[in-house]
Parts: sequence; C-alpha cells; structure tokens
Amino acid sequence: MKKTGRSSANYFLLELGVEDLPARFLPGARLYLTEGLRLWLARHQFTGARAQVWVTCRRIALCLSSLPQEKPSERQKFYGPKTASLRDAQGRFLPSVLGFAKSKGINPEELKLEETSKGLCAAAEIVAPSAPLLRLLESEVLPFVFTIPFPKTMRWGQALRFARPIRSAVALWNGKALKRWRLAGLAGSRVSQVFGKSIRIQGAASYQGRMKALGIELNEESRREALDGLLKRCALPGRIWAPHIESLIAEAIDLVERPEVLRGVFNFDYLSLPEEVIGVILSKSKLFAVRRGGKLDARFLAVIERPLRRSALANIRGGYERLVESRLRDARFFWDHDLKLSLSNAEREKKLAGIVWVKELGSLAAKVERVRAAARMSDQSAPMSEDERSHLDLAIRFCKADLTTTLVGEYPELAGRAGAHYAKADPEAACVAGILQDASQELPGTRLAGILVIADCLDTLLAHFALGHKPTPKEDPLGLKRSAERVLYCCWACPALSGVDLDAMLNSAAVALSAQRSDLPDARAELRLYLRGRLSIKLQEEGLGPDRVEAILAANHFASGFCVSKVRAAARALKSLENTQRPQLESLANSFKRAANILRQAGQENINNVNKVNEANKDREEGAPAVSSRLFEHPAERKLFDALNLLNQQITLDVSRQNYDSAFERLSQLAEPLAGFFDSVMVLVDKEPLRNNRLALLGQLKVMVLDLIDPSKLTLK
Repeated sequence: MKKTGRSSANYFLLELGVEDLPARFLPGARLYLTEGLRLWLARHQFTGARAQVWVTCRRIALCLSSLPQEKPSERQKFYGPKTASLRDAQGRFLPSVLGFAKSKGINPEELKLEETSKGLCAAAEIVAPSAPLLRLLESEVLPFVFTIPFPKTMRWGQALRFARPIRSAVALWNGKALKRWRLAGLAGSRVSQVFGKSIRIQGAASYQGRMKALGIELNEESRREALDGLLKRCALPGRIWAPHIESLIAEAIDLVERPEVLRGVFNFDYLSLPEEVIGVILSKSKLFAVRRGGKLDARFLAVIERPLRRSALANIRGGYERLVESRLRDARFFWDHDLKLSLSNAEREKKLAGIVWVKELGSLAAKVERVRAAARMSDQSAPMSEDERSHLDLAIRFCKADLTTTLVGEYPELAGRAGAHYAKADPEAACVAGILQDASQELPGTRLAGILVIADCLDTLLAHFALGHKPTPKEDPLGLKRSAERVLYCCWACPALSGVDLDAMLNSAAVALSAQRSDLPDARAELRLYLRGRLSIKLQEEGLGPDRVEAILAANHFASGFCVSKVRAAARALKSLENTQRPQLESLANSFKRAANILRQAGQENINNVNKVNEANKDREEGAPAVSSRLFEHPAERKLFDALNLLNQQITLDVSRQNYDSAFERLSQLAEPLAGFFDSVMVLVDKEPLRNNRLALLGQLKVMVLDLIDPSKLTLK
C-alpha cells in the first residue's frame, strides 16, 4: 500500500452546536470520536496528521491538522474464491470467478491465480485512484460523527437521530467555509453560537484561543483545573466535601461550558442531621458541602454557568438556597419520624419481611436470616470470641433495617449507610453502630464489619448463581461482578481479614441457603471458579503473568482453602524471586517438568502409591520415609535427598507463618541439587529397587514443590 509521504499544512475543522447534552453523554462521545479518528488516520496512512476532539455540553468539535491535499492512489490486492482454475472445461469463466470480478468492478480477464495459505485463489489487483481529501472527509468523517453511540437519542425535523437537536454547524477547510456541505439540514459555515451570540471562526489555529477568550475552556482537563481552583478558593477557610467527590466533580465539569462557583448557605439547625445525610442531599442537587475544622459548615457551593448579567447571581443563589432548604426540611421530617420507631423494634422486622429481595428467594428478612446463619457457622474460617459473635449477629440483624425507613425510601443512596446513624439513637443497637458504619465504607477497616460484608455478598452471589443468574463479560444487570469484587477487595486490602478462608465461608453460605431452599442446585463450584478467575485478573493487574498466576493457584496449599491475602502474598514473593533469582527459578522449573514427565512415564502420577518401594524396603523402620538412602549409588542422590529433608521442614514452617518470601527463596535452593541429580543419575534404570527408589525421591520432591507452586505451569524463557 502506497504511503502518503510528506503531509501538507491542510486542516479541517468541524463543530456542531447542540442543545444542552446530559453530562453522562460526554465521556463516551469523547472516547468514541478520539479513537475513531485515530483509526481513520492510521487506515489511510496519513503520517504526521493529528486529530483533536473537544466535547462540551453545547458543542461537539474536531480538528484534523497536517493533512495532505488529496489521498494518493494506492494498489490493493483482494483474494476471491478458492479454485484450481479460473475457467471450466469449455473455457468459460466459473460463476464464482465472475461474481468475484463483478464485486470488484473489474474484467474477469484481469484476474490471476495465486497461491495463498488456503491454496490457489482468484486474485484481483486494483489501483484505487487518488481523490481530493475533501471528498473523503465528506463521505467518511462527516457520517462518522453522526454515529456516536449516545445512551439515548431523539429525532426531530426529518429522519435524523442525535442526542439533542443541532442548532449550528461550522465546517472549515483551510479557513474556507464549506457552504455546500449539509449537516442536519444546516449549511456548513464559519459562524458558531456562544451563549446566544454569533461568533465568526477564522480557522482551526485560532478556534481554541477564540473560545478561551470567551470563557470556554474546550479541553476537559484544563476545565477541571480551573474548576478545582475555583472550588478551593470559594471553600476557604474550609474545604469542599461530598460522599463521592470525584464523580461529582467529573459531572460538574461537563454540566457547564463557562463555570462559576456560587456560595450558598442553609439554616444552621439542619446540622443536627447526620453529616452523611446532608452530604447525600447536597450531592443529589449537584452541590458541594463545605467542611471546616473537621465539621460540616452551614454552607454549600454550586457550579453554575457564568451568567451574562452579574445581577442574575442573587436570583440564582436564592433558587439554590430555597431548593436546599426544602430538601433538608423534608429530610429532617423523615429523620424525626423514623426515630419514633427504633431500629430494633419488631415492627421493623415485619416491614423487612414485606420487602421482596428476589422473587424466587423471598424477602429481605429471609436473606438476613441466611446471612446470620452463615456467620454463626463461619467461626472455623474466622475464629471469634463470644462477644464478637454476639455483636456480629446483632449487626447482621440490623444491617438491612434502614431499608424500612422513610428517609432511605426518599433517598435510596443512603441505603446501608443510614443504619449506623439510626443505631446510635437506639440503646439496643448502639453497641453495633460502629460495625454498621464501617461496613458501609468501600473498604471495612475492622474484622467484624468485613465478615458482615463478605457473608452478605457471598449469600447474594451464591443465591443468584444457584438461580442461573450468572454475569457475562458483556452483561451484569444484577451487579454480581461488583459484589464479587467487593469480597476480594475486602480480603485483599483489609489487614484484619488476612486469615479469612473464603471456601469455608462459602460452605457456610451454601448450608444456610440449602436450609431455606433445598431444591436449588449447589453452585459453590461455579462461584469458586468465578471468584478465582476475578482474583487471577487482579493479580495480573499487579504485573504478574497469567502463567505465574496459574502456577500459584494450582498449588496444593491454595487449593485446599481460598485465602486471598495468602495467594496475594505468595504471588508477590514469586515476583520478587523472579526479579532477583531468575536463573535458579528457570532451572527449578525445567527440572521439575522433567521430574513430572518421568513420573508420568513410570505410571507414578499418584506419588503416595509407592507399594513397590515399600516391598523393596521391608526392613526399614515403621514411619520412615519411602526413600531408602541405602540404595543410593551416586552422591547426587544423597545431595538431593538431604536438601529435600532439610528444606521441607523449613518451608513448612515458613508457610505456616505466611513468610512466602523465605519459602520461595528456600525452594529456589533446590535448583542446584536437582539439576545435578539429572546430570549424574539415570532414573529409569533396569534394576527395579533402584528405579523405584529414585522415583520415590522424585515423588517426594513433587509433593514438596506442588504444595507451594506448580512450576510446570510457568513459561520462562
């Protein structure tokens, strides 16, 4: 394919002025246009050309610079049907050949037979003529812009569908307006609409600067910097706060083109409400709370479009203050009303029994009882004192109770988070308010809160897997992937949960589910496989190769239980060993694969089945190893045997202490004696006692190594 050569300084600018786009539409549109234009430039081999994309709530703009004047001609080759000949016995072209030639718009006489990986095929070589770049832009780039996959579109005028009506269209080629172009019924021009005014755009080079002079920062990163500075200055002497501040800032950036921050106040009396309640109410109104001295202040900040008249600011501020006042007044009413019925009141449990969780599994009250039962049985995986068990049971009993309150009914964002505040006002539940508060965080910091979260999520996952509601790579309507990620994240990042065995907790959840619905299939194996798959992805994100992850997860030490923190520690230790002692690791992996192949060939896959060795060593002491040192004929056998006996005890101790760095370092010490063994010793000899003794030695090696890692899974080059 012929390349374009040096690009000229041609540029193309396109801007669609639209009615206000929802903020959630903008990130996807930016990504789609940026990636699509990058691929378009690469496909046409416009080397040196550059694409810029700007998407705000009122305009979608793109600029292609350093473009050639025309797309040069290029030679393209196409392969058609597989055939031994282009003609039949009578000398006529085959129908498939004629169809291929017609599809390419050429004479059948121009086709040739060429050898390909599929065999002989009809081949057509076509020279695409050069074409003015403007024609290419009109036929490819312009339609591409109208294919942005917005979450929702609307139709107006004729048959055009777009996110919002298009009200202006700027189309420039080297500063010249493309008036013959039609964009959504509008002729291409150089006139852009900015806050009701018509602004002439001279060219692409001055476009960004012209908009900036009018107060519009087209680049979202620059817009964020400007907004961050405004918010920090307006919050002084305090600082801005919101329950999910990053997402709120990201939304505010895309809500306006010319941001301004407005200060507002509300009645000081509303500060008696929990801070989290006030924060959620303000966030729902797209407002920022202000903290001062570690406490919430009776102020808020609003990100607004800079008004054309400064006199309008007072009316806008008054509107926001009235909105906040009405919502906080309602919240105060809901809060006071809910406190009349304590969290521990039996009426709450009756209301919970009336809320359906899953049609096939009954109410939320039934789910709470399953989680309580599973937690009571999970003492083996997470040992607790009597007080801890009592507090955990009480916390689980109240963990869904806030769903029966009117405040959560009005603000569902507070579900799972308001319960702790209601518990503080209830003498019976006050002792577990801290657990409920901690469990509502993204990462629980205490052990009991973490166990509550894990038990709740495992029940959700197991129940839906049993019902056949499994997530797929493309669809997860029930948010099961999020539940699985939370389980792993709790075990991954919370030191207090480092010893939790997910297998044991999963078994407890299965027993509790079976007690309520014995007709459901056992989904533990599927869920365990799914969780291990998600864990594998997390480990790979930390820089561990897929083969390394598979080698760790295949170890017997991690197959008998599922402790995420142990797997992570072992994976990090393996990565550290590879960085410092890669040659020893390679040698050990290669020698282990050789040992495994020899055992397989000798029919010794089950390394515990050493009957022949035992018969050859009837006079050995009971309880002694199956390997007899009296049958050693070469020093390399003794060296490997001594290394195995010494390192086995040390590695077992390291693993019991979860000191995987030391365990892997000791394991690497086997590389030298094992390599020396294979260099000097023939295993499959004719003498049966000698052969069986050497096989038993390799079997002992295999048991010890497989307890920590399966080197046969490693790909080391």
